[in-house]
Amino acid sequence: MAPNDDTTAGTGRRSIALLFVAVSFIVLALGWSRAVDAAPVADVTISAGREDAGDYTLETYRPGYGVVTDTAHFGPTGLVDVDSLTVKATAATIDATYLSDVHVLFDGWVFDPGSPTTAVWGNAELDAIETWVTNGGILIANEDRADSDALVSRFGATVAGSRCCVPNDLSINFTPDAGAAAHPIVNGPAGSWSSITNAGTVGYFDTPSGDWTVIARDDLSRPTIIAR
Repeated sequence: MAPNDDTTAGTGRRSIALLFVAVSFIVLALGWSRAVDAAPVADVTISAGREDAGDYTLETYRPGYGVVTDTAHFGPTGLVDVDSLTVKATAATIDATYLSDVHVLFDGWVFDPGSPTTAVWGNAELDAIETWVTNGGILIANEDRADSDALVSRFGATVAGSRCCVPNDLSINFTPDAGAAAHPIVNGPAGSWSSITNAGTVGYFDTPSGDWTVIARDDLSRPTIIAR
């Protein structure tokens, strides 16, 4: 049975490795992969996100698209054994109708309501996504600034701050939290990892409330990948 309130949030925009391990964990956690002496196989659908989220949707960020659609990663003979993984096209609005056949939502980079930008969440969208997650939908949230954390704040997480690319692209290594060594995001079907390099804008969370687990921290020991 799919657990409710399954959410993974990260703060670096370019982490392909994070995307793969997060999706891997989600597919396994939901029981979509084959188990020994069982056959719970299914077609998994992951949403590419909001169409106006610039270069940060699964459609526009081609390395990320390649990771999740590679059958060597997700497929009948892949590292994660499922019938198929399909990326659903982006949409102008993420509502209940759009989410009705989606298992995993990758939110891209969308700003909070009221922000003077093009890609802005509507309150009705946030309500629809919150309800969908509560009913078992899976959210991979890519939040790296305080003005784009309205979605994860619905679940008790907020972005405390961020560092960005001055004078050149900023590269920061995330390392697993000491308490997360056995977590499937850290030690999953592709093996374990000891660091992930993130570039561009790199944010960090306040210590999250509720039942969040800190998965990884930055070089200053601040939470950068969290899951619940």
